Amino acid sequence: MIVKMRIEHVIETLVEAMLPRFSADKKVLAMSIRISATKPDDFKKEVVHKAHILFHRPGNYTKVLWNITDSQKGYKGIPVWAVKSDHDSEWRTDGLASPMFHLGCQMTKELDPKARPIDCEVVARFDLMGEPKIVTIKDYKYDRDNRTFTIQWE
Repeated sequence: MIVKMRIEHVIETLVEAMLPRFSADKKVLAMSIRISATKPDDFKKEVVHKAHILFHRPGNYTKVLWNITDSQKGYKGIPVWAVKSDHDSEWRTDGLASPMFHLGCQMTKELDPKARPIDCEVVARFDLMGEPKIVTIKDYKYDRDNRTFTIQWE
């Protein structure tokens, strides 16, 4: 028997527990998720991406920042992040569940352009080197127009 747990619900709980609203302005919750896609009839072929996700909650709103990579570099090597959401409650869907779903669909197409999402298995798990942790940043710039968040790491 396989017990499945939706990772976005786990992440929501971690965000609420580790980084409450009105947290320090220079604190982010950082995590890395390893996402892999395979077809049940061909486990030898696999598409793998790493999603680095940051959460910033200096006020009532939660910013969800994403960066997708194929490399092994950690999130501290990434200065510019895509802002997927900056909202008080919709961050759970707009910033987390929806980007996760769209990434899974994209990976399905990378695996097999003719495949439907139901034809593939997409698995997400915390990356061993990117466990959820609170990180202090030196400074940041939020560009609302371009929906980017540029970070100077300590």
